[in-house]
This record gives sequence, C-alpha cells and structure tokens, in this order.
Amino acid sequence: MRRLETSCRFHPGSDESAPLLLAIPGRAASPFDFLNFCKSISAGSGILAVSTPHSTGNGKTRSRDFADDLALTIRNALHAHGLTLVPMVVVGHAEGADAALDLIACHADAISAAIIINPTHTMRSPATNLDGIDVMLALTRGVGSADETALQIEKCLAEAGARVICERVPRSRVIRKRDELMARIFLSALFR
Repeated sequence: MRRLETSCRFHPGSDESAPLLLAIPGRAASPFDFLNFCKSISAGSGILAVSTPHSTGNGKTRSRDFADDLALTIRNALHAHGLTLVPMVVVGHAEGADAALDLIACHADAISAAIIINPTHTMRSPATNLDGIDVMLALTRGVGSADETALQIEKCLAEAGARVICERVPRSRVIRKRDELMARIFLSALFR
C-alpha cells in the first residue's frame, strides 16, 4: 500500500481549555473558507488544518489510506508543536467527512468528538468500541441510495457505541450558516 502525503498546518488558538479541531475540507471547499468555518464554531480553539483527501482516477477519494496517514500526521503535529493531548474534534465536510469517518473507524483513540457534514460514502465498521465519542452527523435528505448511505452511517456509529446527534440537511458542496450554527451548539454543549 502506498502511503499518502498529508500536509498539516497548525493554527494556534487563544483558549487552552478549548478543544483542538482537526479540519478536513471536501474537494469543492475553499481551504481558507473551511478554516474560517472552524474558527467560527469554536472561538479560541487551535486548529490542525489538513489537505483535502486525494482522489483516484475514477473520482473516488482514497480516504481510508488518507485516514491512516492522517492519524500519523496528527501525532507528529502534536509532537512538533509541543501540544498536550487535549480533546480533539475532527470536522469534515463531503470527502473530508468520508476521511473523518474512516479516521473514527480505524483510529478512534485519536479523537474525542466529530462533526460530520454531508459525507458522500458509507462507513466501514469501526475496529474498536466508540463509547465516549460524540458525533454530530449532518446527513443529506434524500431518497434511494443517498438515504441508504445516511442510514448506514448513523446505524454504524450508534451500534459501535458512539453518541450520535443526527440532522437531515439539504446536500451542499459548501458549508452553510445552518452547518455553522449546528456545529457551534454541538461544541458548546460538549465543552462549556
């Protein structure tokens, strides 16, 4: 298996008690806009901003390889910046949400909560129990395969023990104000 290069930039926060956010944008999202979204949902949080998951020739992301590389990148970034392990919240949108779900499935020990907005693929079963992980899941309202994907992700997380808050939202290739509001409320409930 070929390792993927995952670039990671650290944006320090001003509040040491705030969670550290791991920002994974989708391919259509502007990295700058996604970084601003993450800053707006948890003022004072430090942010690890990573590149968008790579795509294969057929348009599918290689998010499972990306998630494995991402777990290593997180640990290296924490070490490089002298950060202690504070609560880490992964925030993913579209293809970034797919990578975040794979990170949860394979490396749940690396995070304490997740904000998953409009994932594009189903989730594989987690390798470990997800007790103690809180997930805000914003899933596309849909019919047919879109609805089946949404139901599969919600069921997979809940059966593995995660506490899941699920909202049905219209599909969007960009982050909307309602996503910001839902994420801000979710984080304020977890980290008062």
